[in-house]
Amino acid sequence: MIDQRFRNFGKDERSIFPKLNDIITVNNSIAALYQNEYHKDITVVRNISPIQTHSSVKTRLELGLPEDKHLIILQGAGINIQRGSEEALEAMQYLKMQFY
Repeated sequence: MIDQRFRNFGKDERSIFPKLNDIITVNNSIAALYQNEYHKDITVVRNISPIQTHSSVKTRLELGLPEDKHLIILQGAGINIQRGSEEALEAMQYLKMQFY
């Protein structure tokens, strides 16, 4: 069931977007949707860290990780609610592979 707040968002968006002069979103696909819908210029500001280059990559052995198991990495500045982390962790019990 869709929350009432999200049902109303489309109405609010349609009334607000035509009045906006500056619109910023987080990726090109969302920007394209808004450009097609509202015929406005959209600025994209990615909310990701800059690409970092490393001169060498450490092996699993150097990191103290087992070489015979799969790894699952959940990364980010925090584990926020309703972003799928809890469900992903609960689903681990159904995997047949060995994870570390």
